[in-house]
Amino acid sequence: MTKPSSSSTSKRENSSGPSKFISKKHEKTPQRFMKAVKVMKSMEPQNQWDPEKEKFIIINTNEFSSIKLPKICNLIYDTPIFSRLKRIKQLGSCSYVFPSATHTRFEHSIGTASLAYEFVVASQRNLPENYKLTGNEFLDVILAALLRNLGHPAFSYLYEECFATPGLHKEMAVKLFDKILIDCPKTAVGLRQFLTERDFNLIRCLINPPRMFVNQKWNLPISRKKAYIFDIVNNLRNGLDVDKLDYTYRDGLRCGMNKYAINMNIVKRFIESAVVGINHSGEYCCLKYPESNAGEIEIIFQSKIELFKTLYYDKMILHPASNLRSLLEAQKILEAVDYREIPKLVLDVESKGINDPSLWVGNILPSLQKTLKKKSFVKEITVISKLIHAGKDFDDNPMASVLFYPRNDRNKSVLVNKTVQSVIRTYIFAPYGSKIEEVEKLFKAVQVYCKEHNLESPVSHFRSRQINYNFV
Repeated sequence: MTKPSSSSTSKRENSSGPSKFISKKHEKTPQRFMKAVKVMKSMEPQNQWDPEKEKFIIINTNEFSSIKLPKICNLIYDTPIFSRLKRIKQLGSCSYVFPSATHTRFEHSIGTASLAYEFVVASQRNLPENYKLTGNEFLDVILAALLRNLGHPAFSYLYEECFATPGLHKEMAVKLFDKILIDCPKTAVGLRQFLTERDFNLIRCLINPPRMFVNQKWNLPISRKKAYIFDIVNNLRNGLDVDKLDYTYRDGLRCGMNKYAINMNIVKRFIESAVVGINHSGEYCCLKYPESNAGEIEIIFQSKIELFKTLYYDKMILHPASNLRSLLEAQKILEAVDYREIPKLVLDVESKGINDPSLWVGNILPSLQKTLKKKSFVKEITVISKLIHAGKDFDDNPMASVLFYPRNDRNKSVLVNKTVQSVIRTYIFAPYGSKIEEVEKLFKAVQVYCKEHNLESPVSHFRSRQINYNFV
C-alpha cells in the first residue's frame, strides 16, 4: 500500500473526471475473473465480517499522525477508479491563493473512513444487543465513508458548480462504486466473501441517502433501531458527520487557518461522547451528545462557516471561479488570473436572515444602474451573493436538530437553546484598473442602498492610499 500523496499536476487533474471511468469499456479483465464474479453473485456469503479478527493497515499522515483502516479496504483502495482521487485536489482552485492547499480527495477519503471506524467503535459501547451493528453493517459504514467522495470530478466543487447539478458527486460516487464491482473482479470477489446484495444497497444509500419515509412508510434498508448509522456517514438531520469533521479539521490546518479550524481534541471528544438514542418523535434511533458539549458542537458549525468566509470564498478565488465558463473560451482571463489583473473586491455586505432578499444579485444591480451614471462602468461591476450555512439547509438552525442528554440521565433527550445563524454575504467587484473616484461612488451607492433597506453597513476592501492611483 502506498502512502497518500499530497501533490498533483494540473495536466493529470484535468483528465481525472469520473466520466473517464463511466464511459470506458471493459476489455482487459480476464474471463476467469468474470466467471468468478458471476459465481459469487449467485452464492450467499457463509460468514459475517468480524472486526475482531480483521487485520489493519496503518497510514502515516500529516494531519492525523496515523490512520487506521481495516485491511479489507485495500480492495477499494487499490483500484484505478479510487486512485484517481490522488490527482484531484480537495480544494480545487484554492491552491492558486493558498499554496499549501494541495491535499487531495484521496487523503480526505481515507481520513473520513478512519473517523467512521472510530465512530462506530465508540457508538457500540454499552449498547443493547438488538441495537448493535452486525459485522457486515460495521463494514458497510466504513466502506461508505471511504467511497463518499469518489464521485468528485477534477477541481472538486468548482467543476460541479459551473458544469453540473449540485449534489451530482453523490450520484456519481454510487455509479463509480458499481463500476468498481464490474471492472475489478478481485474487488468484487473479495467483498462478496462477506457482503450480500443487501449490504451493497446499504452502502449506496449511506453514500447518497434516500428519504427516511415515503408515504409514511419506513424507506431505509436497515431497521429503525440502527438508523443512527446515517448520522455517521452523511447526516441529513444536522450536518454533523465524519466528512464534515475531516475537512473542517484538515482544510483549516493545511491552509494555515488554525484560528478557524477545529482541533483534534474537539474531534475526538465529539466521537467519544456520542450515544445512540431515540429521536424526539420516537420514530427511529439517532446519535445524541452530552449537553455539556453543546459549546464545542457550536464551534464545529461556526468553524465551517468561517472557513467558507475566509478560505473557500476568498476574494481571489471567488471571482475567477464565477467566470469558469469564460475561462474555457478565453485564454486572456487565465493570463489575467496569473498577473492578478482581475476585478478587485470593493466591499461585502452580510445579512443573517433568509427573509432578506435585498442582497440578491437581481435586486441590488438595478438600483446601482439607476444611481451610477457611467453605464460602461456599471456593466462591468460583478455582484456575487453566497449562502453560507453550517451544514444543513440555509433557513434551518442545525443546533435545533442536535440531541443532547443530561449529565446523569443518558436515556433522556434534550435540546439546547443555541442558534447558529446562516448568512447571505454579497461581494461587489469593480473592474481591474477602475479609477478610485468610480470605486468611491460605487461604495457610497451601496451604503445608501443598505441604509434604505435596513441592512448592515458594507465593509470596505479598498484603501485610502489608492486615491491618487488607479484602483488596481
